[in-house]
Amino acid sequence: RLFCAKGLHCKILLRECKRQTSPGISHTTNSGAGSDCATATGIGGSPPGGCLTGHCALFIHATDAAVRSAAAANATTLVTNAPELRDVAIPHVPNCQSWADEHLSPPADSASADQPDDLCQGRGRLAVVWVHGFRQRYFRIVGVVSHLQHRLRQYCPDFDGVAMGFAWPSHCKKAAYARARSKTERAATHLAAVVRTLRARGFRVALVGHSMGCRVALLAMRDQDSTGGVDAMVLLGAAVPDGSLADGEEFARARIRAESIVVLHSRHDATLGRPFAWGEAASLARKTRAMGRWGVRAPCPVDCVSVDVSDSVPDHNPNLWLLSNDVMQHVMTALFPAQHLLGLSDAALMHSQECAGAVPADPFAHYEDLLDAHQDSDGSSSGGGSFGAGGEELGEATGEGAGESDGEGVGEEVGGATEERDMLSSEAEGQAKMT
Repeated sequence: RLFCAKGLHCKILLRECKRQTSPGISHTTNSGAGSDCATATGIGGSPPGGCLTGHCALFIHATDAAVRSAAAANATTLVTNAPELRDVAIPHVPNCQSWADEHLSPPADSASADQPDDLCQGRGRLAVVWVHGFRQRYFRIVGVVSHLQHRLRQYCPDFDGVAMGFAWPSHCKKAAYARARSKTERAATHLAAVVRTLRARGFRVALVGHSMGCRVALLAMRDQDSTGGVDAMVLLGAAVPDGSLADGEEFARARIRAESIVVLHSRHDATLGRPFAWGEAASLARKTRAMGRWGVRAPCPVDCVSVDVSDSVPDHNPNLWLLSNDVMQHVMTALFPAQHLLGLSDAALMHSQECAGAVPADPFAHYEDLLDAHQDSDGSSSGGGSFGAGGEELGEATGEGAGESDGEGVGEEVGGATEERDMLSSEAEGQAKMT
Protein backbone atom coordinates (compact mmCIF):
# COMPACT_ATOMS: atom_id res chain seq x y z
CA ARG A 1 0.00 0.00 0.00
CA LEU A 2 1.13 3.53 -0.74
CA PHE A 3 1.34 6.44 1.68
CA CYS A 4 -1.13 9.27 1.11
CA ALA A 5 0.64 12.61 0.82
CA LYS A 6 -2.08 14.38 2.80
CA GLY A 7 -1.74 12.06 5.75
CA LEU A 8 -4.36 12.33 8.48
CA HIS A 9 -5.52 15.62 6.95
CA CYS A 10 -6.69 13.91 3.76
CA LYS A 11 -10.17 15.25 2.99
CA ILE A 12 -11.22 12.01 1.33
CA LEU A 13 -10.33 10.09 4.50
CA LEU A 14 -12.14 12.60 6.73
CA ARG A 15 -15.20 12.60 4.50
CA GLU A 16 -15.29 8.80 4.41
CA CYS A 17 -14.89 8.51 8.16
CA LYS A 18 -17.65 11.06 8.72
CA ARG A 19 -19.95 9.21 6.33
CA GLN A 20 -19.36 5.95 8.15
CA THR A 21 -19.83 7.30 11.67
CA SER A 22 -22.30 4.76 12.98
CA PRO A 23 -22.49 1.93 15.57
CA GLY A 24 -20.11 -0.85 14.69
CA ILE A 25 -17.54 1.44 13.06
CA SER A 26 -14.42 2.49 14.91
CA HIS A 27 -11.14 4.14 14.08
CA THR A 28 -8.13 1.95 14.68
CA THR A 29 -4.42 2.23 14.15
CA ASN A 30 -2.85 0.61 11.13
CA SER A 31 -0.52 -2.13 12.32
CA GLY A 32 2.05 -1.34 9.67
CA ALA A 33 2.63 2.34 10.23
CA GLY A 34 2.66 3.09 13.95
CA SER A 35 0.32 4.97 16.25
CA ASP A 36 0.10 8.00 13.97
CA CYS A 37 -1.50 6.04 11.14
CA ALA A 38 -5.27 5.70 11.21
CA THR A 39 -7.89 4.02 9.08
CA ALA A 40 -11.56 3.26 9.61
CA THR A 41 -12.27 -0.41 10.01
CA GLY A 42 -15.54 -2.28 10.33
CA ILE A 43 -15.81 -4.43 13.46
CA GLY A 44 -18.43 -6.56 15.11
CA GLY A 45 -21.75 -6.33 13.32
CA SER A 46 -20.76 -3.55 10.91
CA PRO A 47 -22.71 -3.27 7.66
CA PRO A 48 -21.22 -4.55 4.35
CA GLY A 49 -20.09 -1.02 3.48
CA GLY A 50 -18.33 -0.57 6.82
CA CYS A 51 -14.77 -0.80 5.51
CA LEU A 52 -13.04 1.98 3.63
CA THR A 53 -12.90 1.55 -0.11
CA GLY A 54 -11.26 3.20 -3.08
CA HIS A 55 -8.60 5.75 -2.17
CA CYS A 56 -8.81 5.06 1.56
CA ALA A 57 -8.33 1.32 1.07
CA LEU A 58 -5.33 1.83 -1.20
CA PHE A 59 -3.42 4.45 0.78
CA ILE A 60 -2.01 4.46 4.30
CA HIS A 61 -2.83 7.71 6.06
CA ALA A 62 -0.10 8.71 8.47
CA THR A 63 1.84 11.72 9.70
CA ASP A 64 5.17 12.65 8.16
CA ALA A 65 6.86 11.57 11.38
CA ALA A 66 5.33 8.09 11.19
CA VAL A 67 6.44 7.64 7.60
CA ARG A 68 9.99 8.78 8.36
CA SER A 69 10.07 6.50 11.38
CA ALA A 70 9.05 3.54 9.24
CA ALA A 71 11.76 4.43 6.73
CA ALA A 72 14.39 4.70 9.46
CA ALA A 73 13.44 1.24 10.71
CA ASN A 74 14.83 -0.15 7.44
CA ALA A 75 18.02 1.89 7.42
CA THR A 76 19.84 -0.86 5.53
CA THR A 77 18.51 -2.95 2.65
CA LEU A 78 19.79 -6.53 2.53
CA VAL A 79 20.88 -7.66 -0.92
CA THR A 80 19.87 -11.31 -0.69
CA ASN A 81 22.05 -12.62 -3.50
CA ALA A 82 25.05 -10.38 -2.69
CA PRO A 83 25.29 -9.91 1.11
CA GLU A 84 28.73 -8.34 0.67
CA LEU A 85 26.98 -5.17 -0.57
CA ARG A 86 26.45 -3.35 2.71
CA ASP A 87 25.90 0.25 1.56
CA VAL A 88 22.47 -0.23 -0.04
CA ALA A 89 19.70 1.79 1.63
CA ILE A 90 16.24 1.88 0.04
CA PRO A 91 13.67 3.20 2.54
CA HIS A 92 10.71 0.90 3.24
CA VAL A 93 12.43 -1.92 1.29
CA PRO A 94 14.02 -4.44 3.72
CA ASN A 95 15.58 -6.66 1.03
CA CYS A 96 16.28 -6.67 -2.68
CA GLN A 97 18.38 -8.51 -5.26
CA SER A 98 21.28 -7.40 -7.40
CA TRP A 99 20.84 -7.85 -11.13
CA ALA A 100 24.54 -7.45 -11.92
CA ASP A 101 26.03 -10.32 -13.92
CA GLU A 102 28.48 -11.24 -11.17
CA HIS A 103 25.62 -11.69 -8.68
CA LEU A 104 23.21 -13.66 -10.82
CA SER A 105 22.81 -17.36 -10.29
CA PRO A 106 23.24 -19.68 -13.29
CA PRO A 107 20.11 -19.99 -15.44
CA ALA A 108 17.43 -21.49 -13.26
CA ASP A 109 17.78 -25.22 -13.71
CA SER A 110 17.85 -25.83 -9.99
CA ALA A 111 15.43 -24.99 -7.22
CA SER A 112 18.15 -23.10 -5.33
CA ALA A 113 18.57 -20.36 -7.90
CA ASP A 114 18.24 -16.94 -6.22
CA GLN A 115 17.18 -14.96 -9.27
CA PRO A 116 13.71 -15.58 -10.74
CA ASP A 117 13.88 -17.45 -14.01
CA ASP A 118 11.67 -14.85 -15.72
CA LEU A 119 14.49 -12.31 -15.39
CA CYS A 120 17.36 -14.62 -16.28
CA GLN A 121 15.96 -16.00 -19.52
CA GLY A 122 13.94 -13.85 -21.90
CA ARG A 123 13.28 -16.53 -24.52
CA GLY A 124 12.00 -13.89 -26.92
CA ARG A 125 9.49 -12.44 -24.47
CA LEU A 126 8.78 -8.72 -24.22
CA ALA A 127 10.14 -6.56 -21.41
CA VAL A 128 8.24 -3.28 -21.05
CA VAL A 129 10.27 -0.69 -19.16
CA TRP A 130 8.41 2.27 -17.66
CA VAL A 131 10.49 5.48 -17.43
CA HIS A 132 8.86 7.95 -15.04
CA GLY A 133 8.95 11.72 -15.17
CA PHE A 134 9.75 14.68 -12.96
CA ARG A 135 9.05 14.56 -9.18
CA GLN A 136 8.25 10.88 -8.75
CA ARG A 137 8.90 8.91 -5.57
CA TYR A 138 9.45 5.20 -5.15
CA PHE A 139 5.92 4.18 -4.15
CA ARG A 140 4.47 6.28 -6.95
CA ILE A 141 6.70 4.55 -9.51
CA VAL A 142 5.75 1.10 -8.25
CA GLY A 143 2.06 2.00 -8.36
CA VAL A 144 2.17 3.22 -11.97
CA VAL A 145 4.14 0.18 -13.14
CA SER A 146 1.55 -2.04 -11.47
CA HIS A 147 -1.18 -0.13 -13.29
CA LEU A 148 0.66 -0.50 -16.62
CA GLN A 149 1.05 -4.25 -16.13
CA HIS A 150 -2.64 -4.57 -15.31
CA ARG A 151 -3.63 -2.67 -18.45
CA LEU A 152 -1.32 -4.77 -20.63
CA ARG A 153 -2.94 -7.94 -19.36
CA GLN A 154 -6.40 -6.47 -19.84
CA TYR A 155 -5.69 -5.99 -23.51
CA CYS A 156 -3.55 -9.08 -23.95
CA PRO A 157 -4.42 -11.90 -21.50
CA ASP A 158 -1.63 -14.02 -23.03
CA PHE A 159 1.03 -11.42 -22.20
CA ASP A 160 3.86 -13.44 -20.66
CA GLY A 161 6.50 -10.74 -20.59
CA VAL A 162 7.58 -8.53 -17.72
CA ALA A 163 6.80 -4.93 -16.83
CA MET A 164 9.37 -3.07 -14.80
CA GLY A 165 10.07 0.47 -13.70
CA PHE A 166 13.33 2.36 -14.16
CA ALA A 167 13.85 4.77 -11.26
CA TRP A 168 16.09 7.80 -11.60
CA PRO A 169 16.72 10.87 -9.36
CA SER A 170 13.96 13.20 -10.51
CA HIS A 171 13.92 15.39 -7.37
CA CYS A 172 10.88 16.40 -5.37
CA LYS A 173 10.57 20.18 -5.59
CA LYS A 174 9.08 22.10 -8.49
CA ALA A 175 11.99 24.53 -8.38
CA ALA A 176 14.39 21.62 -8.99
CA TYR A 177 13.28 21.14 -12.62
CA ALA A 178 16.64 22.26 -14.02
CA ARG A 179 18.52 20.00 -11.60
CA ALA A 180 16.41 16.98 -12.51
CA ARG A 181 16.79 17.75 -16.22
CA SER A 182 20.55 17.94 -15.83
CA LYS A 183 20.58 14.39 -14.44
CA THR A 184 18.72 12.84 -17.36
CA GLU A 185 21.94 12.17 -19.29
CA ARG A 186 23.48 10.13 -16.50
CA ALA A 187 20.18 8.36 -15.92
CA ALA A 188 20.08 7.55 -19.64
CA THR A 189 23.46 5.84 -19.37
CA HIS A 190 22.05 3.50 -16.75
CA LEU A 191 18.86 2.92 -18.72
CA ALA A 192 20.91 1.98 -21.78
CA ALA A 193 22.76 -0.56 -19.63
CA VAL A 194 19.43 -2.02 -18.49
CA VAL A 195 18.31 -2.37 -22.12
CA ARG A 196 21.56 -4.10 -23.11
CA THR A 197 21.23 -6.47 -20.14
CA LEU A 198 17.68 -7.38 -21.08
CA ARG A 199 18.60 -7.98 -24.71
CA ALA A 200 21.60 -10.07 -23.71
CA ARG A 201 19.23 -12.29 -21.73
CA GLY A 202 16.99 -12.85 -24.73
CA PHE A 203 14.26 -10.24 -24.20
CA ARG A 204 12.66 -7.98 -26.73
CA VAL A 205 12.55 -4.53 -25.16
CA ALA A 206 10.08 -1.65 -25.33
CA LEU A 207 10.37 1.67 -23.52
CA VAL A 208 7.29 3.57 -22.34
CA GLY A 209 8.25 7.03 -21.15
CA HIS A 210 6.18 9.75 -19.52
CA SER A 211 6.93 13.47 -19.19
CA MET A 212 10.64 14.04 -18.49
CA GLY A 213 11.11 10.28 -18.62
CA CYS A 214 10.74 10.62 -22.40
CA ARG A 215 13.93 12.70 -22.42
CA VAL A 216 15.69 9.92 -20.48
CA ALA A 217 14.43 7.29 -22.93
CA LEU A 218 15.47 9.28 -26.00
CA LEU A 219 18.91 10.02 -24.56
CA ALA A 220 19.38 6.34 -23.70
CA MET A 221 18.65 5.24 -27.28
CA ARG A 222 20.58 8.01 -29.01
CA ASP A 223 23.56 6.74 -31.04
CA GLN A 224 23.27 3.19 -29.70
CA ASP A 225 24.57 0.23 -31.68
CA SER A 226 22.39 -2.66 -32.79
CA THR A 227 22.85 -4.52 -29.49
CA GLY A 228 21.47 -1.62 -27.44
CA GLY A 229 18.32 -0.72 -29.38
CA VAL A 230 14.67 -1.32 -28.57
CA ASP A 231 11.78 -2.76 -30.55
CA ALA A 232 9.47 0.12 -29.74
CA MET A 233 9.38 3.41 -27.89
CA VAL A 234 6.13 5.00 -26.71
CA LEU A 235 6.24 8.60 -25.46
CA LEU A 236 3.33 9.79 -23.30
CA GLY A 237 3.08 13.51 -22.63
CA ALA A 238 6.71 13.99 -23.66
CA ALA A 239 8.42 16.92 -21.93
CA VAL A 240 10.71 17.64 -24.88
CA PRO A 241 10.42 20.29 -27.63
CA ASP A 242 8.03 19.35 -30.45
CA GLY A 243 10.78 19.55 -33.10
CA SER A 244 13.27 17.33 -31.26
CA LEU A 245 12.98 14.42 -33.71
CA ALA A 246 13.74 16.49 -36.80
CA ASP A 247 17.05 16.15 -38.64
CA GLY A 248 19.80 18.16 -36.97
CA GLU A 249 17.90 18.46 -33.69
CA GLU A 250 18.76 17.00 -30.28
CA PHE A 251 16.99 13.69 -30.89
CA ALA A 252 17.11 13.41 -34.67
CA ARG A 253 15.14 10.30 -35.62
CA ALA A 254 18.07 8.81 -37.52
CA ARG A 255 20.09 8.80 -34.28
CA ILE A 256 17.49 7.04 -32.13
CA ARG A 257 17.93 3.25 -32.07
CA ALA A 258 14.27 2.21 -31.97
CA GLU A 259 12.37 0.34 -34.65
CA SER A 260 9.35 2.56 -34.09
CA ILE A 261 8.46 5.65 -32.08
CA VAL A 262 4.87 6.43 -31.10
CA VAL A 263 4.23 9.92 -29.72
CA LEU A 264 0.90 10.44 -27.95
CA HIS A 265 -0.06 14.00 -27.07
CA SER A 266 -2.97 15.83 -25.47
CA ARG A 267 -3.77 19.53 -25.73
CA HIS A 268 -5.40 19.26 -22.28
CA ASP A 269 -2.04 18.52 -20.65
CA ALA A 270 -1.69 21.86 -18.86
CA THR A 271 1.57 20.82 -17.18
CA LEU A 272 3.23 20.95 -20.60
CA GLY A 273 2.06 24.53 -21.09
CA ARG A 274 3.51 27.33 -19.00
CA PRO A 275 5.12 25.10 -16.31
CA PHE A 276 7.12 23.27 -19.00
CA ALA A 277 8.10 26.55 -20.65
CA TRP A 278 9.26 27.99 -17.32
CA GLY A 279 11.24 24.84 -16.51
CA GLU A 280 12.94 24.79 -19.89
CA ALA A 281 13.76 28.49 -19.59
CA ALA A 282 15.30 27.83 -16.17
CA SER A 283 17.39 25.13 -17.86
CA LEU A 284 18.57 27.71 -20.44
CA ALA A 285 16.70 25.90 -23.22
CA ARG A 286 15.25 28.06 -25.99
CA LYS A 287 12.49 25.81 -27.34
CA THR A 288 9.49 25.63 -25.05
CA ARG A 289 6.69 24.12 -27.16
CA ALA A 290 6.16 20.63 -25.72
CA MET A 291 5.83 17.56 -27.92
CA GLY A 292 3.52 15.96 -25.37
CA ARG A 293 0.99 18.74 -25.83
CA TRP A 294 1.26 19.67 -29.50
CA GLY A 295 2.66 16.52 -31.08
CA VAL A 296 5.62 16.10 -33.41
CA ARG A 297 6.27 19.15 -35.56
CA ALA A 298 5.59 18.44 -39.24
CA PRO A 299 6.89 16.72 -41.20
CA CYS A 300 6.78 13.61 -39.05
CA PRO A 301 10.00 11.53 -39.41
CA VAL A 302 10.11 8.03 -40.87
CA ASP A 303 9.09 5.21 -38.49
CA CYS A 304 7.48 7.73 -36.17
CA VAL A 305 3.78 8.25 -35.47
CA SER A 306 2.25 11.25 -33.71
CA VAL A 307 -1.30 10.79 -32.40
CA ASP A 308 -3.62 13.30 -30.73
CA VAL A 309 -5.45 11.63 -27.82
CA SER A 310 -6.92 14.81 -26.35
CA ASP A 311 -10.43 13.34 -26.37
CA SER A 312 -9.54 10.80 -23.69
CA VAL A 313 -6.55 12.27 -21.81
CA PRO A 314 -7.58 15.23 -19.63
CA ASP A 315 -4.39 15.87 -17.67
CA HIS A 316 -0.72 15.02 -17.08
CA ASN A 317 -1.19 12.29 -14.46
CA PRO A 318 0.36 9.03 -15.81
CA ASN A 319 -2.56 6.97 -14.47
CA LEU A 320 -4.98 9.04 -16.54
CA TRP A 321 -2.88 8.37 -19.64
CA LEU A 322 -2.96 4.64 -18.95
CA LEU A 323 -6.71 4.70 -18.31
CA SER A 324 -7.36 6.07 -21.80
CA ASN A 325 -8.55 3.38 -24.18
CA ASP A 326 -7.16 5.38 -27.11
CA VAL A 327 -3.74 5.45 -25.49
CA MET A 328 -3.76 1.72 -24.74
CA GLN A 329 -4.78 0.87 -28.29
CA HIS A 330 -1.75 2.71 -29.65
CA VAL A 331 0.50 1.25 -26.96
CA MET A 332 -0.60 -2.29 -27.83
CA THR A 333 -0.15 -1.63 -31.55
CA ALA A 334 3.41 -0.45 -30.88
CA LEU A 335 4.30 -3.30 -28.52
CA PHE A 336 2.60 -6.06 -30.51
CA PRO A 337 2.78 -5.33 -34.23
CA ALA A 338 0.98 -7.67 -36.62
CA GLN A 339 3.71 -10.26 -36.83
CA HIS A 340 3.64 -10.75 -33.05
CA LEU A 341 -0.14 -10.66 -32.68
CA LEU A 342 -0.33 -13.72 -34.93
CA GLY A 343 1.20 -15.73 -32.13
CA LEU A 344 -1.55 -14.88 -29.64
CA SER A 345 -4.52 -17.11 -28.98
CA ASP A 346 -7.88 -16.48 -30.62
CA ALA A 347 -9.28 -15.62 -27.19
CA ALA A 348 -6.58 -12.98 -26.69
CA LEU A 349 -7.21 -11.47 -30.11
CA MET A 350 -10.94 -11.43 -29.47
CA HIS A 351 -10.38 -9.77 -26.10
CA SER A 352 -8.14 -7.17 -27.74
CA GLN A 353 -10.84 -6.44 -30.31
CA GLU A 354 -13.47 -6.16 -27.59
CA CYS A 355 -11.25 -3.70 -25.76
CA ALA A 356 -10.98 -1.69 -28.94
CA GLY A 357 -14.70 -1.29 -29.51
CA ALA A 358 -16.79 -2.46 -26.60
CA VAL A 359 -15.03 -0.75 -23.70
CA PRO A 360 -17.21 1.94 -22.10
CA ALA A 361 -16.37 5.58 -22.77
CA ASP A 362 -13.46 6.95 -20.79
CA PRO A 363 -14.68 7.37 -17.18
CA PHE A 364 -12.87 10.68 -16.83
CA ALA A 365 -14.51 12.49 -19.72
CA HIS A 366 -16.22 14.77 -17.19
CA TYR A 367 -12.76 15.88 -16.09
CA GLU A 368 -12.58 18.11 -19.15
CA ASP A 369 -15.25 20.38 -17.65
CA LEU A 370 -13.02 21.00 -14.68
CA LEU A 371 -10.09 21.70 -16.95
CA ASP A 372 -12.13 24.24 -18.89
CA ALA A 373 -13.06 25.93 -15.64
CA HIS A 374 -9.38 26.29 -14.81
CA GLN A 375 -7.97 26.81 -18.30
CA ASP A 376 -5.87 29.71 -17.03
CA SER A 377 -4.15 27.59 -14.39
CA ASP A 378 -1.14 25.35 -15.04
CA GLY A 379 -0.62 21.82 -13.77
CA SER A 380 2.42 20.14 -12.38
CA SER A 381 3.66 16.57 -12.57
CA SER A 382 2.60 14.52 -9.61
CA GLY A 383 4.78 12.61 -7.23
CA GLY A 384 8.01 13.57 -5.55
CA GLY A 385 11.71 12.86 -5.64
CA SER A 386 12.94 9.48 -6.70
CA PHE A 387 16.04 7.35 -6.75
CA GLY A 388 17.81 4.61 -8.56
CA ALA A 389 20.01 5.71 -11.44
CA GLY A 390 23.15 6.82 -9.63
CA GLY A 391 24.59 5.44 -6.41
CA GLU A 392 25.16 8.77 -4.72
CA GLU A 393 21.64 9.85 -5.64
CA LEU A 394 20.01 7.28 -3.35
CA GLY A 395 20.02 9.78 -0.53
CA GLU A 396 17.76 12.09 -2.47
CA ALA A 397 14.93 9.61 -2.41
CA THR A 398 14.12 9.10 1.23
CA GLY A 399 10.91 7.37 0.21
CA GLU A 400 9.01 9.56 2.67
CA GLY A 401 5.73 8.95 0.91
CA ALA A 402 4.13 11.86 2.77
CA GLY A 403 6.22 15.02 2.46
CA GLU A 404 5.81 17.01 -0.71
CA SER A 405 4.74 14.34 -3.16
CA ASP A 406 1.11 13.99 -4.10
CA GLY A 407 0.62 10.25 -3.81
CA GLU A 408 -3.13 10.61 -4.03
CA GLY A 409 -3.29 11.15 -7.73
CA VAL A 410 -2.87 13.97 -10.13
CA GLY A 411 -0.38 15.85 -8.03
CA GLU A 412 -0.62 19.37 -6.73
CA GLU A 413 -1.55 22.01 -9.25
CA VAL A 414 0.19 25.28 -10.04
CA GLY A 415 -1.93 28.36 -10.48
CA GLY A 416 -4.92 27.79 -8.25
CA ALA A 417 -6.71 24.52 -9.07
CA THR A 418 -9.47 23.90 -6.54
CA GLU A 419 -9.53 21.36 -3.74
CA GLU A 420 -12.51 19.75 -5.44
CA ARG A 421 -10.34 18.92 -8.44
CA ASP A 422 -7.60 17.50 -6.22
CA MET A 423 -10.12 15.24 -4.54
CA LEU A 424 -11.53 14.07 -7.87
CA SER A 425 -8.00 13.36 -9.05
CA SER A 426 -7.29 11.29 -5.97
CA GLU A 427 -10.47 9.31 -6.39
CA ALA A 428 -9.66 8.83 -10.06
CA GLU A 429 -6.35 7.16 -9.28
CA GLY A 430 -7.93 5.08 -6.55
CA GLN A 431 -10.53 3.83 -9.00
CA ALA A 432 -7.80 3.14 -11.54
CA LYS A 433 -5.88 0.95 -9.13
CA MET A 434 -9.01 -0.83 -7.94
CA THR A 435 -9.92 -1.54 -11.57
